[in-house]
Amino acid sequence: MCACERPVPEPPIERISCDQDINGIPWGADQPPESDSDVTAELSELDLSQLPDPIDISQMVEIDRGLISYALEIAPTELGPLLSHEQALMAGVLGEVVLASIARSDNPDWLDLDFFRRGLQHYYTCSKGFPTTLAGFESELLAFSGRQGTVVDSVAKCTERRLIAAPESGIYVSQTLFEGVVEETEIVLTDWRNDGQLDFVVYDAEGRLTDRSLFPSLGGTPAVMGAPYSCMSCHFNVTDEVWSYDLRFPDSGICKD
Repeated sequence: MCACERPVPEPPIERISCDQDINGIPWGADQPPESDSDVTAELSELDLSQLPDPIDISQMVEIDRGLISYALEIAPTELGPLLSHEQALMAGVLGEVVLASIARSDNPDWLDLDFFRRGLQHYYTCSKGFPTTLAGFESELLAFSGRQGTVVDSVAKCTERRLIAAPESGIYVSQTLFEGVVEETEIVLTDWRNDGQLDFVVYDAEGRLTDRSLFPSLGGTPAVMGAPYSCMSCHFNVTDEVWSYDLRFPDSGICKD
């Protein structure tokens, strides 16, 4: 008889649930809205049935319509003048965040932006199913570590970044470098969604999934910003007054020129 060793199965890719905390750099003194973590309790206390159904969003400012389309994964050009509760809730808890941001606003033409940002911060990364480690990402989606990248001076980070592009996989990797060491890995996914917009995932220096990113500031002290909102702030695109988040190669940043 042949004594053959059984193959050792690969361990499952670990993912995070929205009941778990995500690792992150401590919020700085200049705390953005995302640093407020009470959004879950506030969301549970709202009676969203008090909102009209459907909701007239035809007069809402275009940037807020863009945020709605992003959260609901609806192409911006396909977001109509009316938003039904059913349509919003098809996006799960992010749909609840959209409805709550409308309900909490004092102006029907605006979202409660602070609440929207807090809700996006709490639920976006955990609801996407991203691997919790960079090793898991490379195992499941793209093993990019051995790929040749291009090192550039980043206008967004004011330091060097190594860019690794895999257009065949719809994955673009940006590694922030400090003295040649990777301090942060930000990844843009172009084919993850059904609405043509981008998804964003960030891993820290230890390769752990995180929901925030470090940016330079005019005051000199680096600012900790929430992801994906900080990513969206660079990758937005405006055409014919329609806001979308599909700009793959932005060229704006605090260190431009």
